[in-house]
Amino acid sequence: MLLTSCAQIPSTSPPITPTLLQTLGTETTHIPSPTSTLRAENHAPITPTFDPISQATPKPDEITPSATVTPGNIRLLKTFDLKGSFFSVSADEEFLALSDFPNSASVYNLSNGELVSEMAIPLASFGSIGKVAFYANDTLLATEFITDVVREARTRGAIYIWDWSAQKVNNIFQVSSDFHSPCYSDDFEISADERFLTILGCDYIEIWDLVTGMPVGAIDRTNVIDIAISKSENLLASARIALGEAPIQIWDLNSCISKCELKFELFNASENPDQWQEAKSVIFSNDGKWVFALINDALRIWDISKEEELLWLNFLPNNHLPVQIAFSPLDIVAILFDDGSIIFYEPDSGKEIGEIHIPGAQKIEFLPNGSRIIIGGGEINLQIWQVARKSQ
Repeated sequence: MLLTSCAQIPSTSPPITPTLLQTLGTETTHIPSPTSTLRAENHAPITPTFDPISQATPKPDEITPSATVTPGNIRLLKTFDLKGSFFSVSADEEFLALSDFPNSASVYNLSNGELVSEMAIPLASFGSIGKVAFYANDTLLATEFITDVVREARTRGAIYIWDWSAQKVNNIFQVSSDFHSPCYSDDFEISADERFLTILGCDYIEIWDLVTGMPVGAIDRTNVIDIAISKSENLLASARIALGEAPIQIWDLNSCISKCELKFELFNASENPDQWQEAKSVIFSNDGKWVFALINDALRIWDISKEEELLWLNFLPNNHLPVQIAFSPLDIVAILFDDGSIIFYEPDSGKEIGEIHIPGAQKIEFLPNGSRIIIGGGEINLQIWQVARKSQ
Protein backbone atom coordinates (compact mmCIF):
# COMPACT_ATOMS: atom_id res chain seq x y z
CA MET A 1 0.00 0.00 0.00
CA LEU A 2 1.41 3.34 -1.00
CA LEU A 3 1.09 5.95 1.71
CA THR A 4 1.11 9.53 0.61
CA SER A 5 1.63 12.57 2.77
CA CYS A 6 1.42 15.91 1.08
CA ALA A 7 -0.85 15.81 -1.92
CA GLN A 8 0.36 16.42 -5.45
CA ILE A 9 -1.12 19.87 -5.98
CA PRO A 10 -2.14 20.46 -9.61
CA SER A 11 0.24 22.80 -11.39
CA THR A 12 -2.70 24.81 -12.67
CA SER A 13 -3.92 25.62 -9.19
CA PRO A 14 -3.26 29.03 -7.65
CA PRO A 15 -0.53 29.07 -5.00
CA ILE A 16 -1.43 29.44 -1.35
CA THR A 17 -0.35 32.88 -0.21
CA PRO A 18 -0.94 34.40 3.19
CA THR A 19 -2.98 37.53 3.58
CA LEU A 20 -1.89 39.95 6.28
CA LEU A 21 -4.40 42.53 7.40
CA GLN A 22 -4.21 45.13 10.09
CA THR A 23 -7.50 46.59 11.25
CA LEU A 24 -7.65 50.08 12.70
CA GLY A 25 -11.18 51.14 13.62
CA THR A 26 -13.31 50.61 10.55
CA GLU A 27 -10.45 51.01 8.10
CA THR A 28 -8.49 48.04 6.81
CA THR A 29 -4.96 48.47 5.52
CA HIS A 30 -3.71 45.78 3.15
CA ILE A 31 -0.07 44.78 3.58
CA PRO A 32 1.58 43.18 0.52
CA SER A 33 1.79 39.39 0.79
CA PRO A 34 5.24 37.76 0.84
CA THR A 35 6.44 36.51 -2.51
CA SER A 36 7.09 32.93 -1.39
CA THR A 37 4.44 30.40 -2.46
CA LEU A 38 3.62 26.80 -1.75
CA ARG A 39 5.21 24.69 -4.50
CA ALA A 40 3.92 21.34 -5.69
CA GLU A 41 7.41 19.83 -5.77
CA ASN A 42 7.57 19.98 -1.97
CA HIS A 43 4.93 17.30 -1.65
CA ALA A 44 6.22 13.98 -2.95
CA PRO A 45 4.71 10.66 -1.78
CA ILE A 46 6.44 9.04 1.19
CA THR A 47 6.34 5.81 3.18
CA PRO A 48 6.01 5.59 6.95
CA THR A 49 9.18 5.57 9.04
CA PHE A 50 8.16 2.31 10.73
CA ASP A 51 5.55 -0.39 10.31
CA PRO A 52 1.94 0.56 10.96
CA ILE A 53 0.50 -0.46 14.29
CA SER A 54 -1.87 -2.77 12.47
CA GLN A 55 0.92 -5.29 11.96
CA ALA A 56 1.77 -5.53 15.64
CA THR A 57 -1.48 -5.17 17.57
CA PRO A 58 -4.25 -7.80 17.92
CA LYS A 59 -7.82 -6.63 18.29
CA PRO A 60 -8.48 -5.92 21.98
CA ASP A 61 -11.44 -7.38 23.80
CA GLU A 62 -14.66 -5.51 23.07
CA ILE A 63 -16.39 -3.96 26.08
CA THR A 64 -20.05 -3.05 26.39
CA PRO A 65 -20.76 -0.14 28.75
CA SER A 66 -22.82 -0.73 31.86
CA ALA A 67 -26.30 0.71 32.30
CA THR A 68 -26.78 4.41 32.94
CA VAL A 69 -26.00 5.34 36.54
CA THR A 70 -27.06 8.26 38.71
CA PRO A 71 -23.72 9.84 39.60
CA GLY A 72 -22.94 11.46 42.90
CA ASN A 73 -19.54 12.48 41.62
CA ILE A 74 -20.88 14.70 38.79
CA ARG A 75 -22.65 17.93 39.73
CA LEU A 76 -23.62 21.24 38.15
CA LEU A 77 -21.51 24.15 39.37
CA LYS A 78 -22.58 27.13 37.29
CA THR A 79 -24.86 28.22 34.45
CA PHE A 80 -24.09 31.30 32.33
CA ASP A 81 -26.61 33.52 30.60
CA LEU A 82 -24.65 32.86 27.39
CA LYS A 83 -25.33 30.55 24.47
CA GLY A 84 -22.97 29.08 21.89
CA SER A 85 -21.38 25.91 20.56
CA PHE A 86 -17.95 27.43 19.85
CA PHE A 87 -16.01 28.38 22.99
CA SER A 88 -12.58 28.14 24.59
CA VAL A 89 -11.22 28.54 28.13
CA SER A 90 -7.84 30.15 28.79
CA ALA A 91 -5.03 28.06 30.29
CA ASP A 92 -5.29 29.88 33.62
CA GLU A 93 -9.08 29.32 33.61
CA GLU A 94 -9.65 33.05 34.02
CA PHE A 95 -11.29 33.82 30.67
CA LEU A 96 -13.93 32.31 28.41
CA ALA A 97 -13.97 33.06 24.67
CA LEU A 98 -17.27 32.61 22.83
CA SER A 99 -18.26 33.07 19.19
CA ASP A 100 -21.29 35.32 18.89
CA PHE A 101 -23.69 35.27 15.96
CA PRO A 102 -23.22 36.46 13.36
CA ASN A 103 -19.68 37.81 13.02
CA SER A 104 -18.15 38.58 16.38
CA ALA A 105 -16.29 36.87 19.23
CA SER A 106 -16.30 37.90 22.88
CA VAL A 107 -14.13 37.23 25.91
CA TYR A 108 -15.77 36.94 29.34
CA ASN A 109 -14.54 36.62 32.89
CA LEU A 110 -15.07 32.94 33.70
CA SER A 111 -15.76 33.53 37.39
CA ASN A 112 -18.53 36.13 37.05
CA GLY A 113 -19.52 36.06 33.36
CA GLU A 114 -18.77 39.74 32.80
CA LEU A 115 -17.83 40.88 29.28
CA VAL A 116 -14.13 41.77 28.99
CA SER A 117 -13.58 42.27 25.26
CA GLU A 118 -15.48 42.02 21.99
CA MET A 119 -14.09 41.61 18.48
CA ALA A 120 -16.16 42.03 15.31
CA ILE A 121 -15.35 41.35 11.68
CA PRO A 122 -16.67 44.18 9.45
CA LEU A 123 -20.22 43.61 8.25
CA ALA A 124 -18.97 43.81 4.69
CA SER A 125 -17.66 40.27 5.28
CA PHE A 126 -20.81 38.15 5.34
CA GLY A 127 -20.49 34.97 7.35
CA SER A 128 -20.10 33.83 10.92
CA ILE A 129 -17.46 33.08 13.55
CA GLY A 130 -16.86 29.39 14.20
CA LYS A 131 -14.20 27.83 16.41
CA VAL A 132 -12.23 30.01 18.84
CA ALA A 133 -8.99 29.18 20.69
CA PHE A 134 -6.63 30.97 23.08
CA TYR A 135 -2.85 30.71 22.63
CA ALA A 136 0.41 32.64 23.24
CA ASN A 137 -0.03 32.55 27.02
CA ASP A 138 -3.68 33.50 26.47
CA THR A 139 -2.74 36.88 24.96
CA LEU A 140 -3.94 35.97 21.46
CA LEU A 141 -7.19 34.50 20.25
CA ALA A 142 -7.63 32.58 17.01
CA THR A 143 -11.11 32.63 15.44
CA GLU A 144 -12.49 30.77 12.46
CA PHE A 145 -14.49 32.88 9.98
CA ILE A 146 -16.93 30.88 7.86
CA THR A 147 -18.00 32.65 4.67
CA ASP A 148 -21.67 33.01 3.81
CA VAL A 149 -21.81 30.89 0.65
CA VAL A 150 -24.89 32.67 -0.66
CA ARG A 151 -23.77 36.27 -0.33
CA GLU A 152 -20.09 35.84 -1.14
CA ALA A 153 -19.88 33.03 -3.66
CA ARG A 154 -16.29 33.79 -4.65
CA THR A 155 -14.72 34.40 -1.27
CA ARG A 156 -12.92 32.11 1.15
CA GLY A 157 -13.04 31.45 4.84
CA ALA A 158 -10.15 32.50 7.06
CA ILE A 159 -8.53 32.18 10.48
CA TYR A 160 -8.23 35.53 12.27
CA ILE A 161 -5.53 36.08 14.89
CA TRP A 162 -6.55 38.71 17.45
CA ASP A 163 -4.84 40.63 20.21
CA TRP A 164 -8.11 40.32 22.07
CA SER A 165 -7.31 42.74 24.90
CA ALA A 166 -6.58 45.49 22.32
CA GLN A 167 -9.42 44.30 20.04
CA LYS A 168 -7.03 44.32 17.10
CA VAL A 169 -6.41 41.86 14.27
CA ASN A 170 -2.76 40.75 14.10
CA ASN A 171 -2.99 38.40 11.15
CA ILE A 172 -5.38 36.62 8.79
CA PHE A 173 -4.77 33.23 7.17
CA GLN A 174 -7.06 32.63 4.21
CA VAL A 175 -8.19 29.12 3.36
CA SER A 176 -6.91 27.93 -0.01
CA SER A 177 -8.97 26.10 -2.61
CA ASP A 178 -8.11 24.45 -5.89
CA PHE A 179 -11.45 22.88 -6.67
CA HIS A 180 -14.07 24.50 -4.43
CA SER A 181 -15.57 27.98 -4.62
CA PRO A 182 -16.49 29.21 -2.10
CA CYS A 183 -14.22 27.50 0.44
CA TYR A 184 -14.12 27.61 4.21
CA SER A 185 -12.36 25.74 6.99
CA ASP A 186 -13.95 22.91 8.94
CA ASP A 187 -11.49 23.12 11.84
CA PHE A 188 -8.10 24.46 12.88
CA GLU A 189 -5.47 23.53 15.48
CA ILE A 190 -2.37 25.26 16.90
CA SER A 191 0.74 23.19 17.67
CA ALA A 192 2.13 22.67 21.18
CA ASP A 193 5.08 25.01 20.57
CA GLU A 194 2.71 27.52 18.91
CA ARG A 195 4.76 27.49 15.74
CA PHE A 196 2.27 25.82 13.40
CA LEU A 197 -1.32 26.57 12.48
CA THR A 198 -3.12 23.67 10.78
CA ILE A 199 -6.33 24.39 8.88
CA LEU A 200 -8.76 21.71 7.74
CA GLY A 201 -9.53 23.36 4.42
CA CYS A 202 -11.52 22.27 1.39
CA ASP A 203 -8.85 20.32 -0.45
CA TYR A 204 -5.92 20.11 1.97
CA ILE A 205 -4.93 20.14 5.59
CA GLU A 206 -2.91 23.33 5.33
CA ILE A 207 0.17 23.83 7.50
CA TRP A 208 1.18 27.45 8.22
CA ASP A 209 4.07 28.96 10.16
CA LEU A 210 2.51 31.23 12.77
CA VAL A 211 5.78 33.12 13.26
CA THR A 212 6.51 34.01 9.65
CA GLY A 213 2.93 33.89 8.37
CA MET A 214 4.06 31.63 5.53
CA PRO A 215 2.55 28.34 4.30
CA VAL A 216 4.92 25.41 4.84
CA GLY A 217 3.03 22.33 3.70
CA ALA A 218 -0.24 20.64 2.80
CA ILE A 219 -1.70 17.17 3.30
CA ASP A 220 -4.43 15.72 1.11
CA ARG A 221 -7.65 15.93 3.13
CA THR A 222 -9.68 13.44 1.09
CA ASN A 223 -12.35 11.99 3.41
CA VAL A 224 -10.77 13.66 6.46
CA ILE A 225 -13.40 14.68 9.03
CA ASP A 226 -11.39 15.85 12.05
CA ILE A 227 -7.86 16.79 13.12
CA ALA A 228 -6.06 17.10 16.46
CA ILE A 229 -2.59 18.13 17.61
CA SER A 230 -0.67 16.65 20.52
CA LYS A 231 -0.11 19.03 23.44
CA SER A 232 3.32 17.52 24.17
CA GLU A 233 4.93 17.45 20.71
CA ASN A 234 4.25 18.51 17.15
CA LEU A 235 2.23 15.52 16.01
CA LEU A 236 -0.97 15.88 13.98
CA ALA A 237 -3.70 13.23 13.96
CA SER A 238 -6.18 13.12 11.09
CA ALA A 239 -9.44 11.15 11.26
CA ARG A 240 -10.94 10.00 7.98
CA ILE A 241 -13.36 7.61 6.28
CA ALA A 242 -11.38 4.71 4.85
CA LEU A 243 -11.94 1.28 3.26
CA GLY A 244 -9.26 -1.31 3.96
CA GLU A 245 -6.92 1.42 5.19
CA ALA A 246 -6.14 3.18 8.44
CA PRO A 247 -8.85 5.64 9.57
CA ILE A 248 -6.35 7.47 11.83
CA GLN A 249 -3.03 8.82 10.56
CA ILE A 250 -0.32 10.52 12.61
CA TRP A 251 1.89 13.15 10.95
CA ASP A 252 5.12 14.87 12.02
CA LEU A 253 4.51 18.63 11.73
CA ASN A 254 8.21 19.48 12.08
CA SER A 255 8.91 17.59 8.86
CA CYS A 256 6.47 19.77 6.91
CA ILE A 257 9.21 22.37 6.44
CA SER A 258 10.43 20.09 3.63
CA LYS A 259 7.67 17.51 3.22
CA CYS A 260 5.04 16.26 5.65
CA GLU A 261 6.09 12.86 7.02
CA LEU A 262 3.59 10.17 7.92
CA LYS A 263 4.82 8.73 11.20
CA PHE A 264 2.42 5.81 11.49
CA GLU A 265 -1.17 4.69 11.14
CA LEU A 266 -3.67 3.42 13.68
CA PHE A 267 -5.38 0.43 12.18
CA ASN A 268 -6.22 -3.10 13.27
CA ALA A 269 -5.38 -6.04 11.03
CA SER A 270 -8.23 -8.09 12.50
CA GLU A 271 -10.86 -5.69 11.16
CA ASN A 272 -12.93 -6.56 8.11
CA PRO A 273 -11.05 -5.08 5.10
CA ASP A 274 -14.37 -4.74 3.23
CA GLN A 275 -15.96 -2.58 5.92
CA TRP A 276 -15.79 1.19 5.81
CA GLN A 277 -14.08 2.74 8.82
CA GLU A 278 -15.57 6.14 9.66
CA ALA A 279 -13.48 8.13 12.14
CA LYS A 280 -15.47 11.20 13.11
CA SER A 281 -13.55 12.57 16.11
CA VAL A 282 -9.95 12.28 17.35
CA ILE A 283 -7.96 13.73 20.27
CA PHE A 284 -4.65 13.18 22.10
CA SER A 285 -4.20 12.72 25.82
CA ASN A 286 -2.43 15.64 27.49
CA ASP A 287 0.89 13.79 27.64
CA GLY A 288 0.58 12.84 23.97
CA LYS A 289 0.93 9.10 24.61
CA TRP A 290 -2.67 8.09 23.96
CA VAL A 291 -4.95 8.74 20.99
CA PHE A 292 -8.73 8.56 21.36
CA ALA A 293 -11.02 8.20 18.35
CA LEU A 294 -14.69 7.58 17.56
CA ILE A 295 -14.68 4.99 14.75
CA ASN A 296 -17.90 3.37 13.51
CA ASP A 297 -19.66 4.54 16.67
CA ALA A 298 -17.14 2.87 19.01
CA LEU A 299 -14.53 4.45 21.26
CA ARG A 300 -11.02 3.31 20.34
CA ILE A 301 -7.92 4.09 22.41
CA TRP A 302 -4.31 3.57 21.34
CA ASP A 303 -1.06 3.93 23.27
CA ILE A 304 1.15 5.30 20.51
CA SER A 305 4.23 5.25 22.77
CA LYS A 306 3.94 1.43 22.88
CA GLU A 307 2.32 1.01 19.47
CA GLU A 308 -0.70 -0.91 20.76
CA GLU A 309 -4.45 -0.56 20.95
CA LEU A 310 -5.70 -0.47 24.54
CA LEU A 311 -9.47 -0.32 24.37
CA TRP A 312 -12.30 -1.01 21.95
CA LEU A 313 -15.53 0.21 23.57
CA ASN A 314 -18.70 -0.58 21.62
CA PHE A 315 -21.78 1.41 22.54
CA LEU A 316 -25.13 -0.27 23.11
CA PRO A 317 -27.14 -1.13 19.95
CA ASN A 318 -29.75 1.43 18.85
CA ASN A 319 -28.14 4.08 21.04
CA HIS A 320 -27.86 7.63 19.80
CA LEU A 321 -24.74 8.35 17.79
CA PRO A 322 -21.56 9.61 19.47
CA VAL A 323 -20.35 12.89 17.97
CA GLN A 324 -17.45 14.21 20.07
CA ILE A 325 -14.75 13.15 22.55
CA ALA A 326 -13.20 15.21 25.34
CA PHE A 327 -10.33 14.11 27.59
CA SER A 328 -9.42 15.22 31.10
CA PRO A 329 -5.82 15.04 32.39
CA LEU A 330 -7.38 13.38 35.46
CA ASP A 331 -7.97 10.30 33.27
CA ILE A 332 -11.61 10.83 32.37
CA VAL A 333 -13.06 10.52 28.87
CA ALA A 334 -16.35 12.21 28.00
CA ILE A 335 -18.44 11.20 24.98
CA LEU A 336 -21.15 13.54 23.67
CA PHE A 337 -24.05 11.87 21.85
CA ASP A 338 -26.40 13.46 19.35
CA ASP A 339 -29.33 13.42 21.81
CA GLY A 340 -27.41 15.51 24.35
CA SER A 341 -26.32 12.60 26.52
CA ILE A 342 -22.78 12.87 27.91
CA ILE A 343 -21.25 9.68 29.30
CA PHE A 344 -18.01 9.67 31.28
CA TYR A 345 -15.58 6.72 31.25
CA GLU A 346 -12.34 5.59 32.83
CA PRO A 347 -10.07 5.21 29.78
CA ASP A 348 -7.86 2.55 31.35
CA SER A 349 -10.71 0.16 32.17
CA GLY A 350 -13.65 1.31 30.03
CA LYS A 351 -15.83 1.52 33.15
CA GLU A 352 -18.60 4.07 33.11
CA ILE A 353 -18.26 6.87 35.67
CA GLY A 354 -21.65 8.45 35.13
CA GLU A 355 -24.00 10.14 32.69
CA ILE A 356 -25.82 13.42 32.34
CA HIS A 357 -28.39 14.42 29.75
CA ILE A 358 -28.58 17.98 28.39
CA PRO A 359 -30.89 18.30 25.34
CA GLY A 360 -29.35 20.67 22.82
CA ALA A 361 -25.73 20.12 23.90
CA GLN A 362 -23.42 20.44 20.89
CA LYS A 363 -19.94 20.93 22.33
CA ILE A 364 -18.02 19.74 25.40
CA GLU A 365 -14.58 20.77 26.64
CA PHE A 366 -12.72 20.00 29.86
CA LEU A 367 -11.18 22.97 31.60
CA PRO A 368 -7.36 22.79 31.73
CA ASN A 369 -7.19 21.42 35.30
CA GLY A 370 -9.43 18.52 34.24
CA SER A 371 -11.89 18.56 37.16
CA ARG A 372 -14.57 20.61 35.38
CA ILE A 373 -16.23 20.39 31.98
CA ILE A 374 -18.02 23.15 30.07
CA ILE A 375 -21.04 22.26 27.94
CA GLY A 376 -22.71 24.46 25.35
CA GLY A 377 -24.95 24.66 22.33
CA GLY A 378 -26.72 27.14 20.11
CA GLU A 379 -29.99 26.92 22.04
CA ILE A 380 -28.80 26.25 25.61
CA ASN A 381 -26.97 28.29 28.23
CA LEU A 382 -23.34 27.41 28.87
CA GLN A 383 -22.92 25.15 31.89
CA ILE A 384 -19.94 24.09 33.99
CA TRP A 385 -20.03 20.69 35.71
CA GLN A 386 -17.63 19.11 38.17
CA VAL A 387 -16.57 15.55 37.29
CA ALA A 388 -14.50 13.08 39.30
CA ARG A 389 -13.68 9.39 39.07
CA LYS A 390 -15.57 7.31 41.61
CA SER A 391 -12.36 6.38 43.39
CA GLN A 392 -11.47 10.02 44.02
